[in-house]
Amino acid sequence: MSPRAAVLLEAFGFEDVADYVTGKADWLARGLPVEYGGDEPITVGDLATQAPILEFGMSASDAASMIDHQEGNAGVVIGQGSVVLGLLTRADASGEPDASVEELMELGPSTFRADAKLDDALGYMHRHEVDQVVVSGPDGSLIGLLTRADAEEFSSE
Repeated sequence: MSPRAAVLLEAFGFEDVADYVTGKADWLARGLPVEYGGDEPITVGDLATQAPILEFGMSASDAASMIDHQEGNAGVVIGQGSVVLGLLTRADASGEPDASVEELMELGPSTFRADAKLDDALGYMHRHEVDQVVVSGPDGSLIGLLTRADAEEFSSE
């Protein structure tokens, strides 16, 4: 159906049409642009902000400095392909400045896909008493961070 839909859209005058082979669910989970006919639901991806990117071998003091220059209170440790490996909070990084990020990070933090419902992520943050969650693509690559403050501001709850 997807190749046929792309050809039909072009025939009706739409420009910049592509056949996204992996499908709609993958497109939405990556936080790629979507047009809705009515009110657009607010998703986790809509509110995800850029996160400080931390790498293995980096000192906690360097990580804390990077985190201090961003809006949230955490940085995301990534590996090859921008895959999320861990999460390091400002408090953890500041507590042991001589340690490395891999010694202090939360290994394999819970993540949400960009198309996840905002209220689901906010509920998770309340239940687990965390101030942010990682937003990642279907391949585990970093999209950004969602803070509890942003989620509460736009939540329907």
